[in-house]
Amino acid sequence: MADRELAVDDFLTRPYPPRDIAQRFNAFAPVQRFLLREIANGAQQFTGRVMRDTLEHALGVGITGAEVRKALPSLPGNTVANPHRGRYVIEDKLLERWLLVQQKV
Repeated sequence: MADRELAVDDFLTRPYPPRDIAQRFNAFAPVQRFLLREIANGAQQFTGRVMRDTLEHALGVGITGAEVRKALPSLPGNTVANPHRGRYVIEDKLLERWLLVQQKV
């Protein structure tokens, strides 16, 4: 079983090397990058005061709930999905894994 899992991981990473993941991530707007990190960590509440305060601190600029609501659907469909209204998941599993690894570095 482990050999099969390694083979799948190798197959998935060949057309999408880590340097391309970083380049793709860095092409997103700062608020989108923040939201992607939060979604990867399992966050689901994005427009509340606590999240907006965290976002404002991270970006160094004020942001409204409306701006956050606009940023979420602006993420490409092959990157983030909203299968259950209000619950966001990262569709691009390589990006999700990369985000989680980056937080540990």
